[in-house]
Amino acid sequence: MEAKLLDMSQWVKAGEGAQGDSYNHVTDRDYMVKLYNEEVDTSDIVTELQAARNAQYMGFSTPEPGEFVTDGKRFGLKFRRIANKVSFCTAVSRDPSCLNDMAQRMVTIAKQLHSTKADKTRLPDFRDFLRTCMAGCTLDETEKWQFEKLFETVPDGDTCVHGDFHFGNLITDGKKDYLIDLSAFGYGRPEWDLAMFYFIAHFKVEAAMMYNYHIDCATALEYWNRFAEGYYGTEYNEQAVREHLKPYIFMRTLFFEVVMGHDDNLVAIREEYRPDFNSNSIWI
Repeated sequence: MEAKLLDMSQWVKAGEGAQGDSYNHVTDRDYMVKLYNEEVDTSDIVTELQAARNAQYMGFSTPEPGEFVTDGKRFGLKFRRIANKVSFCTAVSRDPSCLNDMAQRMVTIAKQLHSTKADKTRLPDFRDFLRTCMAGCTLDETEKWQFEKLFETVPDGDTCVHGDFHFGNLITDGKKDYLIDLSAFGYGRPEWDLAMFYFIAHFKVEAAMMYNYHIDCATALEYWNRFAEGYYGTEYNEQAVREHLKPYIFMRTLFFEVVMGHDDNLVAIREEYRPDFNSNSIWI
């Protein structure tokens, strides 16, 4: 797919994130552009465009995807702009009193995702996304064996999953809520989404939390607790949920290595969430 060249003199930077920057047009308020960092593969960007279209097809609210674009160095996507939009986590950073409301709205969206049977003729298996990530990771022979064992035994799923589900990838204009950053949208187990949000909310590096999500670690953890209580209901038990999600979080580190690189931080994370491979049932 050929990218349309943008005249960047007509675009003004509106925000930044871990994977790239967003821009608004100086005169046309109907559209915005997201340009990814140069290291992001263009095929991944095209995949996100198709994934956003698939999410709309499955009935989910997401900014209307437009064109594949470039500024000459970076590549990105053009979307119909949601006026006055703000991410769920930024909304909480601006007004901490809305935390419970935002968490409950996130519960509603998660339950819609995880109760919607996926059209497998259009949507990819999320496990395939992780296998693609694995190809770009630095793994020793033991880790390769562990991940292959998990891929062979992970339970099947057939509902929609966002794939990168957390409070930074939901936005609102005050009237309607939207899913964004849908490059990994597909089908599988709800645990893939729950593990992602659990990991993000329990990340212990204050500077990274503030930079990426604009809230501190304590607020992120409180957000998870309110979400989990709503999602799991009276059955919610923090330790039981952690143990249940551990192998899913461990497998998701394949994605984090692609984003973060292979460093001491990632090694520590893998060790923290490594499941017991001597157990008769890794998937509790």
